[in-house]
Amino acid sequence: MKRRVSRRTILVVLGIAAVLLVVGIVLLLRASEEIFANIRMADCRWGATAEVWLDADRDGQRDADEQPLPNVAVHADDVANNLVRVTSAITDATGRATLDVFVAGCPETAFEVYFVLQPTFCATTPERLSDAPYTFGVAECAT
Repeated sequence: MKRRVSRRTILVVLGIAAVLLVVGIVLLLRASEEIFANIRMADCRWGATAEVWLDADRDGQRDADEQPLPNVAVHADDVANNLVRVTSAITDATGRATLDVFVAGCPETAFEVYFVLQPTFCATTPERLSDAPYTFGVAECAT
């Protein structure tokens, strides 16, 4: 003997199932907010180009006839977060180096760009710069 289920019973069961589904989704969303609350994506970037040249007249200004200085290591520190050498690059044949940093969580940052002088060279411009343009002149030291 087959028992027939009323239309009303079916609607009640479907209504209860829908309510349970909505409650489950809400609970899942709340749980995922707590689970992923402390995870941040590395979606911030800082980049700069630095330039190093041989300052023949030692005036701290790049003149058209002054030559680029290749193979110089250029670095950047994040001084706001006390992080040393967060990126480094070597100058190319044009005396330029491209610095690039991905910053996890996008905190406040403040970068200083600098290079390490070889013993035979002296700086003719500030050795550390906080603002672009990051241009560094060097000259051979008088002995």
